[in-house]
Amino acid sequence: MKNKKRHIKLMVLALLLSACSGEDSPQWDSSRQVITIAADIADAETRAGASGCIDYDVFTKEGFGVFAASNAVDFSSDWLSNEHMTYTPAGTEVLDPVHLHPANWSYGPQKLWPADQSISFFGYGPYVAAGDAGPGITAVDGTTADDPYVSYRVATDVSQAVDLLWGVRGATGLPWTQATAATTGGLVTLTFHHAMAAVGFHAQVMVDQDNNLSNPDDHTTTGLPGSASCKVTLKSITLSATGGGSFFKSGNLHLNNATAKGGTAYQPRWSDTSGTLNDFVLSGTALSATLRDPNPANAAAVGTFMNNDAVTGINETANTQRVISDNANGKEQCWMFIPKSAQDYCVKVEYYVTYKTGADSYQRLDYTGANAVVLNISDWQLKADTKYYLNLVFGLKTLDVTLDATDWAGTPVPVTVSIEHGTSAGESLAREIVR
Repeated sequence: MKNKKRHIKLMVLALLLSACSGEDSPQWDSSRQVITIAADIADAETRAGASGCIDYDVFTKEGFGVFAASNAVDFSSDWLSNEHMTYTPAGTEVLDPVHLHPANWSYGPQKLWPADQSISFFGYGPYVAAGDAGPGITAVDGTTADDPYVSYRVATDVSQAVDLLWGVRGATGLPWTQATAATTGGLVTLTFHHAMAAVGFHAQVMVDQDNNLSNPDDHTTTGLPGSASCKVTLKSITLSATGGGSFFKSGNLHLNNATAKGGTAYQPRWSDTSGTLNDFVLSGTALSATLRDPNPANAAAVGTFMNNDAVTGINETANTQRVISDNANGKEQCWMFIPKSAQDYCVKVEYYVTYKTGADSYQRLDYTGANAVVLNISDWQLKADTKYYLNLVFGLKTLDVTLDATDWAGTPVPVTVSIEHGTSAGESLAREIVR
């Protein structure tokens, strides 16, 4: 009886050992290569996962998700399903495009290249084990008979806005389909691009360009604002779709995009875009501390505000400033939108211009509430893999805006849209405050 029990134990052990030497183990067949997967980030700085622009260091800490399918017809993920790719830096490695070493990306258990069939690979970032209510990634699914997809919900609060990236085969802009060990050399590198359109704001004060001044080149004339004594502060900015348009609230990003790169733009494949969002508001702590109006309650407070350069407000001597506050890690924040065809928008800006009118007096121009400046933008298309900047240029009694775009990391270039003033406050709105 004792020998019989020992015999049964040996049989169970043998079965366990044979199960461990199956397809998941690279030692199962030494003649076949291990499938190696790596990432290349197209831009030196990207924005994914937690709010704020993240760099290579953060991307490698969060990792990315991979689906792989051996069925070349429906791409249901039977090979890898939302596999978490993680990165282990080599010592004091500097994380940049040159040093994202393929060998340092890993997943487990590893898979071997099949001897008689091809594999298709699809990737997204940042990795999430499962979706939640959002905003951001709300679900991931690799079981469909079409291809893996990621569900996404847009955030109206800029501090919660997150990017979504998807991986393609280099400069083609297309996914890695029907790859083999021979065609890849055993290594599949997913190049990640942004599936979203990002929108940010810049601000600058240029009093010299104010054509309402009697002598705009003379900052010494009594009663006119000097370049250093004229401060602009913001109460709020609202971006809205007009003419019956709206922003998408949610959608599904399919990782098997069928459209190749067009020009310099990469083409994500969105479906089931639905819901409507309209007003996106920046106010309070969402505004940069440099630009946020302190709302001085009385003349003495305004005097302190004007005489302390450490207090908020920018003047003509300041460089162009980012309007939206950085996140807790000091990274730039932007609104993130699902791409949409051209439609009309408007930007409403509530702000103050405060300046000295004499040694002991100040004047404040109040462009808030019903007196806010409204700028209408016609035929603006929100394109994927593109970061837009609305550039606000403040004068004493004017506000101009231009629109630039960049492929996230490049030099911004002007976008051709029609921008017109809707309403604006008049000079009569100014109130003089004597200290």
